[in-house]
Amino acid sequence: MVRQAKAADFEADPRVCDSEYLRDLSIARRNQGKQWVWVAASREEAQQPRDLPNEAYLTGSQAVGDPNKSLGMSMEMWAELARAGNQAGDEIILRRRGDIYEIRYNGWELMSNFNHRSEVLLAERSLRLLGRPAKRVLIGGLGMGFTLGAALEYLGPDAKVTVCELIPEIVGWHDEHLGQLAGHPLRDRRVEIYLGDVMDVLRDRHATYDLILMDTDNGPDSTVRDANNQIYGHDGLGAVERSLKPDGIASFWSATISPKFETNLNARSRAWRRDDVLLAGGRADAFHYIYFLGPGRQAAADSHERFGSRSLETAISF
Repeated sequence: MVRQAKAADFEADPRVCDSEYLRDLSIARRNQGKQWVWVAASREEAQQPRDLPNEAYLTGSQAVGDPNKSLGMSMEMWAELARAGNQAGDEIILRRRGDIYEIRYNGWELMSNFNHRSEVLLAERSLRLLGRPAKRVLIGGLGMGFTLGAALEYLGPDAKVTVCELIPEIVGWHDEHLGQLAGHPLRDRRVEIYLGDVMDVLRDRHATYDLILMDTDNGPDSTVRDANNQIYGHDGLGAVERSLKPDGIASFWSATISPKFETNLNARSRAWRRDDVLLAGGRADAFHYIYFLGPGRQAAADSHERFGSRSLETAISF
């Protein structure tokens, strides 16, 4: 069986091509004159000749989007680069296929470099909302370094960034595999790594940070471990607020909208807002989300234009 798909579907979101059409396939055939794509359902069928005008046999990277430009997708099999575990029995795997790197946690995709725009905006928008130079920044979760790299682009030479990473191996993977993806941010002298739980740092700090950037999970409703649920609850938000300076900002990355988390934010004294970040590719329903917890009551008047009402939802572009 050969299925037909509109080229627009591929151009809108290359991962649709990868995950829904090419996961176990060997060849994608694209007719560049007519705007449709043929995808073979088996390796054997892909090798059978077809009478298609201007038919071209393309690799996965060429079959996505612009046929003259590779987007890094590949028909290669995933190659495991490294593996780690912990005392709780969790399994963390770093793997690569073509130009795509992926970290999986207990079989679930935790992060990849495929579409990291929202991770960059987590830092950029937070720094712009702050409205002044940030001297002390705390980042929860190193990941592939995109949030850290973006923050360093805007911070001054005397700034200090503390990155909390629970999994030591991920820090090591930056030396061998991941560092180049975000410009080797761990080599920056302004960066210090804390190996451990970000909550431990938050509990020990008072009015310390100008910015706190949290990207430890796939969001409040999809934590990688049960202990991380506290970050988004009463105790965690309280620790975040105490660690912030009065006019500081805390930001939380999420793959989904979280009504429960929004209820928790409504119970805080600080203003908050949610930005809906349209993912690359232009699909109207493809978003990641950033929650911003703003200044306390003392600085509320200065931040009104930036945060507006207590629960401002926006898709603002800075």
